[in-house]
Amino acid sequence: MSDYNQAISTDSQNATAYFNRGVAKSKFGDKQGAIVDYSQAIFLNPQYFEALNNRGLAKVVLSDYQGAINDFTQAIAINPQNADPYNSRGNAKRVLGDKQGAIADYNQAITINPNFVFAYLNRGIAFEDTGDIGNACNDWSKAVGLGSADAANWVRKQCQ
Repeated sequence: MSDYNQAISTDSQNATAYFNRGVAKSKFGDKQGAIVDYSQAIFLNPQYFEALNNRGLAKVVLSDYQGAINDFTQAIAINPQNADPYNSRGNAKRVLGDKQGAIADYNQAITINPNFVFAYLNRGIAFEDTGDIGNACNDWSKAVGLGSADAANWVRKQCQ
């Protein structure tokens, strides 16, 4: 991390250095510190997709789901063809009880990347949450076909 600190002390306007230090802090479990660095990177470069997405992920870990949704929404506005923030926003919406909003986000993630195994897993969970076991099993079966062992366990337990 000292290399990132050195880069920042040399050029305090270096958004990439803040982003990279945020990544390092996040890997070491300092989600709050990571959010501070991602926020500075975003301040310096408001179109910094990766910083917005990563800040949203850190907020999820800290249970700031609405803040995460806001970050993922901004990331989507910058790069609407990246499936990751749709999937992550869907997860945050599902935790907050917005099952239909979550399903819509998973649908979009799957439209962008039809082989996105986690979007199928997560949409299956959201369908299960709504009581739609048929669609849940369809999604989990698709995830099995994409190589998910977790989905295979759900299919065995839930889809008999």
